[in-house]
Amino acid sequence: MTARLCRRFGQRKWQTACSSASAGIERFIATLEARPITVDRPAPDVTWGPVLALARQQGLSVYDASYLELAARSGVALATRDERMGAAAARMGVDLA
Repeated sequence: MTARLCRRFGQRKWQTACSSASAGIERFIATLEARPITVDRPAPDVTWGPVLALARQQGLSVYDASYLELAARSGVALATRDERMGAAAARMGVDLA
């Protein structure tokens, strides 16, 4: 998509910017591919009940609670800059990255 936009604009300043953006995107993808990324696929009844309860208990959105539940269940640190989510993680004993 980046290359298509660069060809569309085609002006010299856009070509330079697009070339830089393309290189950055390629580095980002290479970084992701080098990481040991796994997909968590538990049964819905295993996670949604606890996620909804966690959201209510901690005053979080379901979206945020799902990340907190995953970190707690997996035993991994949670990366967040959100104060409410960080406080909830601390209350649950989940480390922050």
